[in-house]
Amino acid sequence: MHYLTVLLILSINLANASELEFELSPQSSISIGGGYDTDENKNYNMYLDLEFSNYHHLGFGYFKNESSLDDSSTDNYSLSVATSAYETTSLDANFNYIKLADTMASYSFSSGINLNLENWHFLLTPKLNAITFYLDSDRQNKFDIYAKGAKISASYYGFDQYYFSASYFKNDFSEKPIFLRPAVFDSLASSTVTKIRIITRISELTSSLEEQHLALHIGRYFNWGNLELSWAYTELFNIAQWLDFSALDQLKDSNYVSTYTASSNYIINKQFSLGFSLGWQTTTNDSDGLLFGSTEVSYSW
Repeated sequence: MHYLTVLLILSINLANASELEFELSPQSSISIGGGYDTDENKNYNMYLDLEFSNYHHLGFGYFKNESSLDDSSTDNYSLSVATSAYETTSLDANFNYIKLADTMASYSFSSGINLNLENWHFLLTPKLNAITFYLDSDRQNKFDIYAKGAKISASYYGFDQYYFSASYFKNDFSEKPIFLRPAVFDSLASSTVTKIRIITRISELTSSLEEQHLALHIGRYFNWGNLELSWAYTELFNIAQWLDFSALDQLKDSNYVSTYTASSNYIINKQFSLGFSLGWQTTTNDSDGLLFGSTEVSYSW
């Protein structure tokens, strides 16, 4: 199955904490969690939220995903920083790095602008992405693909017990690299079979890049915590569509991913909470689905 990073960080929305049995006041906290799926991918995450004074916060996050593709290990690292979520406006930033052996390296940077109103939360997140592909082990032959996109989301918390959220992400990719332009690609000294292998491999590597993404969430608060159901629909980027090469026609179909997730956060006491999630993911070109789950523990002081 195509590699997809699944990052699930579960939290209680403190602005609505009065719905719980006891009220949670703003405070510092740390969350540590991990996840696993049926493709044997593993991920780990940690988030530290520090309160300095009177609702002024600064948060730091770390995420790592370990997976494999054709017996090659893939490491995905993310670092994030965020200002106070209790202010009317706040900022956050994320840096992501992916390395697949000596074949590919990807860098991305995004910065979010948050607007918190009485019952609404809006988020605008521009994103820049650069991917370098190495065609040989000594990294002499390479080419780059660039992408720029943006995500917009809206959440509503005006009901007594329920909340809703929706988001949409769109990516625009750079013009095709010179290496992939038909005249240049056809002039390569490599045989047709080798060319097909190269593009097939590149197509596999880019299979986790999103063309566009739509997600919907609905949640409910209880005395013990919250429960959330979410659905996401993703169109993946397909580099084979850039090539006028008949031997690659079988790779040119668009690939879509549907993800269904149920998550819950359980409040143990004023210091500890536990988060759980379980989900199912399917793609249009893979008959087998992917089952994934994660858990997280949080401590506040």
